[in-house]
Amino acid sequence: MRTGKGLGIVNGMASGKLVVVQPRTPLHLEAEKTADPRHELDMYLKAREEALLQLRLLQEQSTATLGKEQAAIFEAQAMMLMDEDFEDAVSSLILKKNLSATQAVKAGGRKIAALFLGMEDERMRSKSADILDLVQRLHSILSGQTEIPVPPPEAFILLAEDLSPSELIQWRSPLLKGIVLSRGSAHSHLAILAAAMKIPCLISADIEPDQARGNTRIALDATAGFFYLDPGVEFMSRFNQKISREDSNGQIPVDLRFYSPRGEEIEVLANIGSPEELDPDLQKNCQGIGLFRSEFIFMGRRELPSEEEQFELYRRLATGMKGKKVVIRTLDIGADKDAPCLNLAKEENPALGNRGIRLCLQRPELFRTQLRAVCRAAVYGKLMLLVPMLISVDELLQVKRLLLDIQQELRQEGLEIPDLPLGAMIETPASVMLCKELAAEADFLSIGTNDLTQYTLAIDRQNPELASLYQQAHPALLRMLREVIRAAKAAQIPCSICGGLAQDTKHTAMLIDMGFSAFSMAPVHIPGFKKFLYEHYSRSEPSL
Repeated sequence: MRTGKGLGIVNGMASGKLVVVQPRTPLHLEAEKTADPRHELDMYLKAREEALLQLRLLQEQSTATLGKEQAAIFEAQAMMLMDEDFEDAVSSLILKKNLSATQAVKAGGRKIAALFLGMEDERMRSKSADILDLVQRLHSILSGQTEIPVPPPEAFILLAEDLSPSELIQWRSPLLKGIVLSRGSAHSHLAILAAAMKIPCLISADIEPDQARGNTRIALDATAGFFYLDPGVEFMSRFNQKISREDSNGQIPVDLRFYSPRGEEIEVLANIGSPEELDPDLQKNCQGIGLFRSEFIFMGRRELPSEEEQFELYRRLATGMKGKKVVIRTLDIGADKDAPCLNLAKEENPALGNRGIRLCLQRPELFRTQLRAVCRAAVYGKLMLLVPMLISVDELLQVKRLLLDIQQELRQEGLEIPDLPLGAMIETPASVMLCKELAAEADFLSIGTNDLTQYTLAIDRQNPELASLYQQAHPALLRMLREVIRAAKAAQIPCSICGGLAQDTKHTAMLIDMGFSAFSMAPVHIPGFKKFLYEHYSRSEPSL
C-alpha cells in the first residue's frame, strides 16, 4: 500500500476502483500551414457554433441537476467562447499566419490562457483552465474526436493531473465516489461542481497519474488529506467501518416523515432531467419526482426521438422510482433551447414565444408521440402528466381530449393502459387568475415559481443586472400563491410548489403556513431541506 497526501477541498471519505484519466493532448504548435485560410476560418466558425450548442446543453442539464449557480460555469465558458478577444486571436492566426483552424485554436487559446495564468489573483488564474477546456472542446469538434468516457459498473475514484468542468460532467455517475488531482485549484470551477455534487476531492496530491499504473484500488480521506493506493484487506475493513460511522453521524433516516402543524405530511420531491439521476440515494431520500423535464431528450440532436426511445426513457423512470410518483412535464421547449430536431424559428423574446403547450398543440403529431410513450410506460409505475405554460382552460381541455383519444387508441391495440393523472402548471399570471377553473379540470396543480416570478415582475431572470429585483418572495407573488393554494384545497386536489422558492428554507415556514405541503427541488438541495424540516417540524420515526 502506498500512502499519499494532498489538500482536501471537498470533505468526505470513499473507496473504489482506481480510474486514471490521461492528461489532455498537449497544445503543440507545429506550423501546420493552410493554402485556403478562408476555408479554415469557416471551419473554425462552424466548430464554434457547435461548441456553443454543447455548452448551452450542459448549462441546461446542470441547471436542472445542480442548480443555477453551478450551471453558470458553462454560461461563463460560452461567453468566453464568443468573446471578441478569443475570436480575434484565432482569426488572426488563420488569416495572417495561414495556420489551420486546429492549430490556430491551440495557439490562440494557449496565449489567452497564459495571460490569465500570469495574473496574481487566484480566481483569475483559475480561468486559464476554462480557456484550455474550450480549446479542447473546439479541437475535438474540428478533429472529429468526440469519444465520451464510459464509467465503470462499480464504485470508482478518478485520478488525474486536473479535470475540467466538462470532463467531470462526462464522468458523472452515481458510482463516482471521489476525485484525486495532482494539480488543481481550490477556486476552480471543478471545485465548485465537485462540492455541489458532494464528491470528496483532493488536490495537489503527491502523485502523478503515470505513477499509479498497475494499481487497481484506492481509498480516499479528503477530510484528513490522505489517499491510499491498493490498501490491504485489513486496512479496508477499518476504513469502511470509519466511513459507516461518518455516514451515520447526524444522518437523518431516509424514511423519516415530517408533518405540518395541521397534521399534513410534508412531501419532499426532486426535479430531474434524465433517468441517470435516479441513483439509490435520491430514490430513498425523496418521496417522488415532482418534475421531470422531458425536453432534455430532444435537446442537442438533429433527429426527433422516436416513440420507442421515449417509451424506454419513461419506463426506466417509472421502474427506477419503485412505485413512487413521477410527474412528467410535457415538452416545454422554445427557441432559447438547443433542439435542432424541432427546427424552431429564431425569436426576439423566446421566454414569451412559441414554447410549452403552445408548441405542442401546434404540432399534434409531435405531442401524440410523447403522450403515447408516457401512456405505455405508465403501467410500470406511478406516472403523472403536467402541462406547462397554460394561459387558458381550453388548452388544458384540448390536452385532456387528446389524452383520452390516445388511451382509447392504445387499449384498442391490446395494451394495458392505466388512467394517467393530468396536472396544470401554474407559471403565468393568466393561469393564476384562472386557477379555480383550472383546478376544477385538473387532477393536481404545480406552481413553477421561477417563470411565475419572471412573468409577474416583468424581469428576465437570466439578466444579472436585474438580479436584485428578481424576488421570489415579492408581495405580489405571495398573494398569487395564496390564491392558488386556496383554489386547490377548494377543489380537493394536491398542489406542489416547484423551483427556487421551493428549495429556499428561508421561506419554507411561511409556505407551510399558507397551506403548502409538497416541495419539489433540485436533488442537491434535498439534504439541506430535510435537515430544516428535521429541526423545525414534527416527525414520525421510521416503521420497523
